Amino acid sequence: MKIKSVVYASVFGTAFLLAGCSSAASNNTNSAVHVTGSPTVSNATNTSAPTTNPTNSAVSNQTTAGGSVAEAAAVQMIRESMQLAYGGKLPYVPYAANTTNIDTVTQKWGAATHQDVAGAGIYATYSSRQTAFGFNKGGQIFDVRSYAPQLQTITLSEVTQVLGAPGATRHYAGDSILLYPAGPMFQLLWVFPDATSSNANPHLDHVSVFCPQDTVNLMAQNEPSPQIVVNEAPGTVGSLFTFSILSAPKGYSLSELEWIGSGKETVVNTQQQALQNGADGGLVPNFQISGDGSTFGFDYPASMVGQAGHVVVIFQNTNGQAILGQSTSINLK
Repeated sequence: MKIKSVVYASVFGTAFLLAGCSSAASNNTNSAVHVTGSPTVSNATNTSAPTTNPTNSAVSNQTTAGGSVAEAAAVQMIRESMQLAYGGKLPYVPYAANTTNIDTVTQKWGAATHQDVAGAGIYATYSSRQTAFGFNKGGQIFDVRSYAPQLQTITLSEVTQVLGAPGATRHYAGDSILLYPAGPMFQLLWVFPDATSSNANPHLDHVSVFCPQDTVNLMAQNEPSPQIVVNEAPGTVGSLFTFSILSAPKGYSLSELEWIGSGKETVVNTQQQALQNGADGGLVPNFQISGDGSTFGFDYPASMVGQAGHVVVIFQNTNGQAILGQSTSINLK
């Protein structure tokens, strides 16, 4: 089992590609992850987990009802992976990103098969357990990867049918990496071999849950944190406010935009989703980026009026390391 650090580095690079999958999936490309509570894994229908479009559950039910037992099992594993990712976890791995130190793993599992400096930190590979962990200098795990054989039965089309179009996808060195935001803390990454004429629907190589915030290294940060400046205040022009991002860090690319509301309401868009929303409006609430790429907006429904919160922007470099910026408190009017 080989750690694909170069592949992961590429997914956080400058050129995310908008996904173009099935019609049901593409409907979700411009939508936000809208979280109103903590998802639970026990709900098989995934109704408590944030979804980008009601179409997701309909597609999943069709797959389960009309497909084989193996397809139904794949659907269940995909749903469970998405739900667990909101807590930094994956199926078949008892340790979570963000809340686990690598010392806890070594105490229970022993020494890793090998360790490598890769991406934003150090990676410990446990070959016999089909698992790898990325951790920072303090030992905090920011990346959990599973190569479990059960998960490797999942196909590319099954992921997009169940979860819809990814927030971003990247093709690099023979692999396709599909990124799905999992709330404000985590990203769920599905890594497949590129589809070919002889293998149009490849099986999963591995899945990863990644915590960008835990790659932030303020002591070694050479670039200033980005600043968020509100241009048009909420309510000036409808249920919308616009803002600019100043001091964007050099060598880093905008990855995600987040609204963290006081009422436990969170909205997450990747940069690619926000660009698409800027072009066609998207599903509200959402972030939008104008055609020139310099003007940002947040569009919200009437139900969010009166809520206070702040905007968080995540920039990542080609190693996955993150720099965060946060606005002052914003009141929606």
